[in-house]
Amino acid sequence: MDATTCSDKEPKGNILSQIVVPVMVRWTQKLKVLWHKLPVSLSESKEVAWDKYEESLRSGKTIFLYLHGNSGTRGGYHRVQIYKFLSQLDAHVLTIDYRGFGDSTGTPSEEGVVHDAYFAYKWLKSKSNNAPIFIWGHSLGTGCVILFIIAGDDPVGVILEAPFNNILEAAEHHPFSLPFRLLPWFKSIFIDSIKEHGIQFSSDENIMKVTPHILILHAEDDGIVPFHLGHKLYQKAKETRTPATGDVELVVFQGHHGLIKLVYMCACAPVVNSGKKGPQDVEKMQQTIQILKKQLLTARRERWIKLPVEATLRRIMKGEAYSLEAYRALEDKLALLDQATALQDGNAITAAVLHLRHTVKKSIFSIELAKRPVAANHYLSYLRAHYEHAELVDTLVSLRRTEEASIVKYKVICNSGDVRNKVSMLKTCLRTHFEADSSMAGDAALVREHVDLLERQLPIEDSDARLEAEGRTKVFRDFPRRHSLLDMPLTTTLFYSCLYHHHELENSLSSPLSLKKRHEIPERQYIWTALSARAKAHAWADIENLLTAKSWFGGKKMKAPIGFDKVVEILNKFNAPTDILTKYLELVEDLDIRLSLSKKISNHKVTVETLVKLKDRAGVEDFAHKHGGTIEADYARRMLKDELGMVGLLELSFSNARIDKRNQNSGVVLP
Repeated sequence: MDATTCSDKEPKGNILSQIVVPVMVRWTQKLKVLWHKLPVSLSESKEVAWDKYEESLRSGKTIFLYLHGNSGTRGGYHRVQIYKFLSQLDAHVLTIDYRGFGDSTGTPSEEGVVHDAYFAYKWLKSKSNNAPIFIWGHSLGTGCVILFIIAGDDPVGVILEAPFNNILEAAEHHPFSLPFRLLPWFKSIFIDSIKEHGIQFSSDENIMKVTPHILILHAEDDGIVPFHLGHKLYQKAKETRTPATGDVELVVFQGHHGLIKLVYMCACAPVVNSGKKGPQDVEKMQQTIQILKKQLLTARRERWIKLPVEATLRRIMKGEAYSLEAYRALEDKLALLDQATALQDGNAITAAVLHLRHTVKKSIFSIELAKRPVAANHYLSYLRAHYEHAELVDTLVSLRRTEEASIVKYKVICNSGDVRNKVSMLKTCLRTHFEADSSMAGDAALVREHVDLLERQLPIEDSDARLEAEGRTKVFRDFPRRHSLLDMPLTTTLFYSCLYHHHELENSLSSPLSLKKRHEIPERQYIWTALSARAKAHAWADIENLLTAKSWFGGKKMKAPIGFDKVVEILNKFNAPTDILTKYLELVEDLDIRLSLSKKISNHKVTVETLVKLKDRAGVEDFAHKHGGTIEADYARRMLKDELGMVGLLELSFSNARIDKRNQNSGVVLP
């Protein structure tokens, strides 16, 4: 693997060269872009020319490889803040965009993004002269870190920020899935399709193979990757630690702490992952404090000095102290914003937008922001990252992005705690956002269904909680409720109704048939869920009724919309008796599927009968041989003898009939 710089000449403006230097690295015949931010001691000394950054990796200073999450690029505002703080700790910071992200070409895939991250790490190892390397993964990046570390190359330590236990649960809890979770086909369409495309990121299975020190960082109010997914991963890692592996630590942030959280993460991660706090660590942190104090004094001294726009932007981009208070005139503020946009620096754009927001009337701010779509997008990203949801909705509406505003408002309400208040807020959101826009009629229908489901759950929960507390209802004694019904998805609510209220009439709110009718649940989904619930209750008569249909002439026949093979799998999962399994196994029409399934659940009777029907003499004999002198072996031999004997008689009859026909045609008369 070879590395070459982007150009033989220094970048224009001499600004970017002191912040991040892009290095083009050739991997698998494609070009990827690597950003490199120097340690503060090297950047301040100005001893390193921009084209010598690669050589500076051999200085022996700590190196961080940062792998970002699924949204945005390596240039996101909050990510750049992390690079700056790590640089203040006198560490190198390198980051990439995976294939298909940012300015990297190609199409993203699990194998592809892990491959990119792995080769970035290998390239660093080859250039760093054994300097200590830490890998910082955020969200999607945590899955990449774990996957390529188990290949056998261990860094000094691993920081997992907002990790998930596996991609399937992360997708199921992602905010964008909220409008669809209530739909009966959500799991089969969205979640199962992820699995079918080979996307796993099973961090909970792989983390036991990660041997370096692990630091997990997660906020309890994380709106993208819920805290409980990160906690699951922590528990799994903790359970599998051995004396030969590094420690694992979880740092929990109680709600959103903004910059405090960022400073804590960046200042403490190297110390925690090193396993001990020595004098050098304390000295390094004291040096960082002194640097920050120096910058603060500089900012106070120059607070009212109006520097040229370019000079101020250079300070913002370099992470130095700066003040925008001297830019009081509207034209100065807009010049600052336009120049930042021209430089394409996210930090500078965000700083200029926020200065404009805080110093002009809201009406003027909205008008000027609407004229600048790039600045508007950076501002929206800032609002999302800082959970300023009310301002985010208002800004989207002012930009006439009403559909996005509606979804954001809906997401905020769905994440609220009190279900009773949630119903009234959803109704207001439906009226003011979704129904007000005719183009969102389909989304409005989904929100109505959500409201109807919550209004159905509330009285059921109140009634069932009372019945369970009284202790007189058998079904609640046999199957105590583990969770409240409130705020559960549609399929979970259907399972609940089938388990606890299966025999209620359709006009009852808790009736499964009522739920099916109101939310137009497909027959296949209904049968699947009802079968699972009644199988859990071991209500075999109810299962027979579910699968019994009327024939053309008023009779009855067994019919399974999901296929009897799926019926058998569900029943076996809930430990159905052998006679019940046999009954439905014999209804599987495809003999090969029936044979495979009977072997899987060890139903020997059906296995032998199916082998005989397939005229698989070798299979029957092999079965009898494997089971020795057991009843099953005797049954196999008897079936083999009876069935093959009958087949032999039939073949003899057919043979005689063919001879008679041939003799008749030739004129031969038999005596």
